Amino acid sequence: AMQAQAMSVEANRRREQQLVRVKAALVRIEEGDYGWCLECGEPIDPRRLEHDPAAPLCIGCAEAAEST
Repeated sequence: AMQAQAMSVEANRRREQQLVRVKAALVRIEEGDYGWCLECGEPIDPRRLEHDPAAPLCIGCAEAAEST
């Protein structure tokens, strides 16, 4: 039962995190900044946005952020 509860808590945390990312993407759309990397300012590859429409970083910056 405790494992199921922990899994439920983690699933809720991930949903909340995704909701924050989607809301941020909507703000970027409204501001005309959607599709541009928040870190380096370069365009985000459309294939990346097709896979994850809420992606705030280009693949290079995302990989760099994961390695730190």
